[in-house]
Amino acid sequence: MQTSVLQQTPSAAGSRCALCKAESVSELQEEGRSFCCPGCLAVYNILKAKGELAAAQDHPLTKAALRFGILSNHSLFGEKESEESDSSAEERLKLYIDLEGLWCPSCGEIIRLTLFNGPGVSKCVVDFATDLAFIEYNPLLTSKETLFGKIKELGYTPHVIEDSARKKASPALKIRMALASFLAINLMMLSSPIYVSYFVSDIEGFGYLFALLSLVFAAPAVVLALPLFLRCYHQLRFGIVGMEALVTVGVSTAFILSCINLIKGSYHIYFDSMAVVVALVLVGKAIESEAKFSAKESMMRLMRATPKRARKKFAEGEVRFVSIKEVAVGDILVAHVGEKIALDGLVLTGSGAVDESLMTGEARPVSKKEGSRLVGGTFLQAGNFEYRVLEVASRGTLQKLIDTIEDDLGKKLSEVKLIDRISELFVPFAFAVSLAAFAMGSLYSFEEGLERFLSVVLISCPCAIGIAIPIVESALLNALSAAGVLVRNRRALHLIGRESVFLFDKTGTVTEGKFEAVNGLEQFSTKELEVIKALASLSLHPLSLAIYRSINTLPATNVTAEELPGLGLAGHYEGARILMGSSELLRLKGVYTEDMQQENGLATTVWIAIEKEGQRTVRRVLLGDKVKKGMREFICGLKGLTTVLVSGDAEETVKSVAQECGFSSWKSRFNPLEKRMLVEELKEGGDVVAMMGDGINDAPALTSAHIGISVASASDIAISVSDILVTTEKSEALSFMRHLALSAQKIMRQNLFWAFFYNAIGMLLALFGLLNPLYAAFAMAISSLMCVLNAKRI
Repeated sequence: MQTSVLQQTPSAAGSRCALCKAESVSELQEEGRSFCCPGCLAVYNILKAKGELAAAQDHPLTKAALRFGILSNHSLFGEKESEESDSSAEERLKLYIDLEGLWCPSCGEIIRLTLFNGPGVSKCVVDFATDLAFIEYNPLLTSKETLFGKIKELGYTPHVIEDSARKKASPALKIRMALASFLAINLMMLSSPIYVSYFVSDIEGFGYLFALLSLVFAAPAVVLALPLFLRCYHQLRFGIVGMEALVTVGVSTAFILSCINLIKGSYHIYFDSMAVVVALVLVGKAIESEAKFSAKESMMRLMRATPKRARKKFAEGEVRFVSIKEVAVGDILVAHVGEKIALDGLVLTGSGAVDESLMTGEARPVSKKEGSRLVGGTFLQAGNFEYRVLEVASRGTLQKLIDTIEDDLGKKLSEVKLIDRISELFVPFAFAVSLAAFAMGSLYSFEEGLERFLSVVLISCPCAIGIAIPIVESALLNALSAAGVLVRNRRALHLIGRESVFLFDKTGTVTEGKFEAVNGLEQFSTKELEVIKALASLSLHPLSLAIYRSINTLPATNVTAEELPGLGLAGHYEGARILMGSSELLRLKGVYTEDMQQENGLATTVWIAIEKEGQRTVRRVLLGDKVKKGMREFICGLKGLTTVLVSGDAEETVKSVAQECGFSSWKSRFNPLEKRMLVEELKEGGDVVAMMGDGINDAPALTSAHIGISVASASDIAISVSDILVTTEKSEALSFMRHLALSAQKIMRQNLFWAFFYNAIGMLLALFGLLNPLYAAFAMAISSLMCVLNAKRI
């Protein structure tokens, strides 16, 4: 009778596991008890220490260990109806991988197919434009190590995205490119006397010697091309024929045929042609890699923005830090000034001012009191309170932001480039022509057929095609960089100039993003300003800090103050009473004027009253955010576009800024997901949407838009998910960018036309034996040179 792996016979298995009761083949023993795996041993010891062994198999700790793959014999705890469909969302883990060694979109497709067809993987997105993979898997059926092992077997190197040690791309590609270029240059020099000997007598008998020296330089070039050969092998395993196949066949055929000729005593060799092919392909790849869009950095920073611990208040009144994973809906958490709000919640007791710019982008702090909603990840600037948790971390607002950005990046960056679509048709066609050339040439002789085959392969090698777009993009990137525009996602280059709607965030993008006094302080004397600054220095409230920063004098000394939460400050100085805060504070202190009924809806109002010896001074100070210098000119320069100001701020404030800067329309009180929904609606309507923002709250819209633009003062996350970074506020910058991009797109089309036209004519000549491998290699090099020179016109 056949025995199951998980049910060994007693004689083979020994005793049963003390935890899961499985028949154990392991030698793990402790205190006379056997365990089938280290996981069971660890869980057993924990439950023993807690005195909870009675119901070990049903204990939450055992189930959690089972769910995350710590216990090996998970099937003994109950059969699952379906390995895939029965797994809940909580049982699935997400893995973000930074991939090294992708050469083309086909590489990403190979990895995706390999992982997705394996057990436990429910979702796999691999994007060539970012070298990034998103994987969702069931830890009961597979593990991170297994997934990494499969990727390594395919010849690629995976890195966990949170690994801070991997901050830059591997220099291996640049080293290979430099070595290949060096070898190609030397091979061309060594080949010069050989070419001369074809037309005149052998130069003092050294032709064969030069051919042998060429072999010495050609062999390392083949080694440098090995990664291409490996990619070709894995592509063929999955039935994919890409550009690597042409390079592999061309390089290997040229090398083998040249070696055969050397053995025969002939120095009709093609080592230089082979090396030039390798060098040019590596140059094109290096140019492409330099402009990779680093979405991995954005995901890493978003994850770090998520609080990892929280102050939890227990039933007995004790408050202590716990892991965010140990907090459940309904738990009571405590927030102190200067801390992040751990999770979405509802204020129970206390009050304070919260910086919600993470979500709304609004510069002014938001007052919170009993009954107010809190958003996880926001920052408590002043006050203290207790709040009840409304959502756990995996379902909170910040996690929704992360999920939204992940989904949008996957959709946006999975578009197939035009050159790749053309290549899918061109490569099989090139092989068909080369085989036809071999058949036609073989009618005369095998050598003739082989030469025709090699001629077609060399002339069709994708050097010109491979650099037709990257070389233009490189020139464009340099020109834009000099103008203060840094392009991080090259695909945006093909959309610039075609946008129809341009969305702008307000705070930090159109305005300076600094909360400061814009009006009112000039009414006070220098001495009064010194006292006001001293009073403001005694509070950490954002309004006090804004007033403190706005006063350029030295603060007075010996000022005392009492802070009244939610109202303001009451202080004394040399017999004078100073009040600074809301109109309610002044009313409570017996100070009231008719002017207090006239609040300004476009700015935050702070009232300041100074009383001494029967004299009273009451002034209103307005705090707000100034429009950046030159921003109006910048927006007005976007002629022919619909410009929309989108902000989480109040309607009156947004309307005022929109009218001042000349926007076509405006949207107020929009949260991050609503901004993204607006972008999606515009896209569904057929518009090409550009979005310009600066904060985490803009990240979903930036990733969803066709073109995401951030400013130099933007948060790291906004910069990381954006396609373009504008480092200047000059009004000409964007107009110049659009003009240059349109010019570059025209040159790209010219290069592609030339590259394919040259291939078509060259392949036709080689097919009928009118172009030998030597001239085919020359033509290939000249075609590439033409593309380079055309790109110089930018």
